[in-house]
Amino acid sequence: SRGEVRVDLRKRLLYLQSEAHNVSAGVPGVRTRIVYRGDTGRLHARTEIGDFHQCWSVKLRGVGAGQAGSSPLRNPFLGAMPTKVKHARQLLLDGGTRSVGVFASDDQTVLRGLEVRDPRRRRVVEVTVKDWSTEVLPSSAFDRGEDAPACRDLSLLDRSQQPPTMDLLQVFMPALF
Repeated sequence: SRGEVRVDLRKRLLYLQSEAHNVSAGVPGVRTRIVYRGDTGRLHARTEIGDFHQCWSVKLRGVGAGQAGSSPLRNPFLGAMPTKVKHARQLLLDGGTRSVGVFASDDQTVLRGLEVRDPRRRRVVEVTVKDWSTEVLPSSAFDRGEDAPACRDLSLLDRSQQPPTMDLLQVFMPALF
């Protein structure tokens, strides 16, 4: 599995793309692309599993979602608490029922990895970070991709419930979930 995450906290933008190969005998691969646009307050997702394609868009109800001119989102890593592990900190999600381990370089300036833990579901997701950058991103990095054939029948959802698979999105923009 591999993926890419791009975040612009000032403009309230997020892009997440992931691929998984050899998922099971019946599922050779899965590709997902997720874009959150703070100007609309909508999360756009496109999933491809073999020849199956689906697109949907959901209105988020979190702090400042869809409010033009909203203040930038706070850096979520600033709230991380120290741990006993060298160069690691911990963020609590959902009032403490889930957590994220944040691992940094020796000088603590480069993100090296994340570990999302959900004890209720007995699930741990480990993410290795490569090519960490804080460069300014072009607006085109956050295009929704609605021109793709599968997105012509876009499903629009008016109410949002936190999808259980959105743990990584909550790490980067917790105020929205």
